[in-house]
Amino acid sequence: MFVRILEAQEILPALHLVWDVFAADVAPYYEPAGVAEFQKFIKYENVMPGVQKGETVFFGAWEGQELCGVSALNLRQGGHIALLFVRKEWQLRGVGRTLYQEMCRFCVQGLRINRITVNAAPGAVESYRHYGMQETAPEQKANGMRFVPMEAVLSGNMSGDDGKKKKRLPLILGIVAGVLLLLALLGWIVSSIVKDIADESNWSSSHIYEIPDDDYNDDGQDDYGWGDGWDNEDDWYDQETPDIQDDGNDEEELSGIDAIPEYKEEGITYQVTDDVYTDEGEDTKKTVINFEVHFPQITGLDGSLQDDINAKLKECAMETAEKIYLNPDAQMKEKVITEESPVLASFVEYKVCYQSADFMSVVYQDYSYEGSQQDTHVRLRTLNINLKDGTIYTVKDIVKLDDAFLADWLDEMRDEADNDELLAELDNDALKKCLSGEDETGVYSDNFFVDAEGIEIGFSFDYPADDENDQGYAWVTAPFDMEDIVPYQSDSGFWNLVSGK
Repeated sequence: MFVRILEAQEILPALHLVWDVFAADVAPYYEPAGVAEFQKFIKYENVMPGVQKGETVFFGAWEGQELCGVSALNLRQGGHIALLFVRKEWQLRGVGRTLYQEMCRFCVQGLRINRITVNAAPGAVESYRHYGMQETAPEQKANGMRFVPMEAVLSGNMSGDDGKKKKRLPLILGIVAGVLLLLALLGWIVSSIVKDIADESNWSSSHIYEIPDDDYNDDGQDDYGWGDGWDNEDDWYDQETPDIQDDGNDEEELSGIDAIPEYKEEGITYQVTDDVYTDEGEDTKKTVINFEVHFPQITGLDGSLQDDINAKLKECAMETAEKIYLNPDAQMKEKVITEESPVLASFVEYKVCYQSADFMSVVYQDYSYEGSQQDTHVRLRTLNINLKDGTIYTVKDIVKLDDAFLADWLDEMRDEADNDELLAELDNDALKKCLSGEDETGVYSDNFFVDAEGIEIGFSFDYPADDENDQGYAWVTAPFDMEDIVPYQSDSGFWNLVSGK
C-alpha cells in the first residue's frame, strides 16, 4: 500500500470512487438537495480547473493497481481537506488515516503551514478526532448538507515544561513517530510542473510509505470532508465556515527556518540584498528541470573581500544545483538517462539569522528532486562567515567535542525533537566524527547557526530509503544560550565575533 499525488488522467476514476462511496454510505443521511449539491461539487469539469491551476491536490492510496482511497486538499484556503473517501472493501484498514497524514505532511513541508481544516460529515467526526483534529463550531447545515467544522494545529506548542524556549518545529510532522518523511517541493513546483508538462501525466508525489498497523476507527463511509467548492461563483461554503481565530501567538504559526529569530547589530554599514538563480530547462522535452535558488549578497565591503564572501554565500546555496545539474557526475547523468520521467529541481530559501559588522550567520533550506520523482530531499545548510577575512567556521572549530558536550548536546537534540530514540544508532565516537564533518555515510551533515537567542548545533539528515534508523526528520538543531555554551567553547576567534551580542 502506498500513497501519492494523483496524475491528471487519474482524477476521473478518483471522482467515480468518491461518488460510489458517497452514494452508498453518506447520501442516505442527506436531503436530496444536499446530494445534488455534492454531485455538482465533484463533477469533473468543476474539479479540473483547480487541479490545473495548482489550487487543488488529489492524493490516492494504492494497493498494486487498485485505487483504494482518495483525498483532496484545497490550497486556496491554505490546507483544507476537500474530500476524503475510502473504498468499501478497504475500510477499517488505516487507509483514511494514512491519506490524512499525507495531506498533513504536504501542508507542513510543502506549503509551510501548520493548520489543516475540514468540514466533516457528522459520522466522520470521531475518526477525525482520532487523527488529532478538534471541532471549531457546532454541527451546521447548508444546501441540505450537514457538517462539523474541525481543525488541527500541526506544529504544536514549542514551549517545554521547564520554561526553556523551543524556537521551532524540526522538519517533521510529529503526528506518528516512525513514519517516513514526505519531501515535497513548495507550491510553485506543483503549478509549474502542471504548466511545463503538456500531457500533465509525468508528476506524482515522491513519497511512498507503508500504512501504519493500527486499528483506529476508519469508517470509509464517513471519511468525507466538504470543501469550499471548485468554483468561486457558486460558493455557499464561505458564508457557512467560521473564521479561524488568531490566538495571538505568532510563534506557533512558524516552523523550520521561518521560526529562527534574527539578530541585526545597529550601525552596520554594508547592505544585504537577495539574489536568485533560476532555470526551468525550457529546451528539454523529457526531463523536468526547475531551479529557484535564493541567496544573500553583500555590498559595501572591500572589493576582493566582498567578491570572496559573496561567492561563498552563493556556493552554499547552489550546492544541490551544482551536484545534480550544472556539474553532475557520471552516476547522476546515467540516472537521468535511464529514468522514465526524470526530475531535476531545487528550491532554496534562506534567512540571515545573525548580522554584525564582523560576522554573518546564514541558514539555507533546500527542497530538491535529484534525478527522479522518488529521490527527494529536504536539507539544512548553514554558512557562518567572518566578514573581515572570509573565514568560514564549522562545528568542530567552535566547540570541544568531548563527552560532556556530547551528553548535553544529545539531550538537547532529543528534547527539541521530543524523541528519545533520535541518534540512538550512533555511539560517542561516531557522533564526534559526524559533528566534525567526517561522516562517510552521507547521512549526517553537521550544521550550526547563531541567532537572536543564542546558538544552535545539529544535523541535517539524509537517510537511505527504508533505513530503520530514520525517525522522519529532515533536520534537528539543539539550542544553547550563550551562557550555557561557555563550558564547551573552543579557543576559536569565532567567540570574539559573537561575544558582544
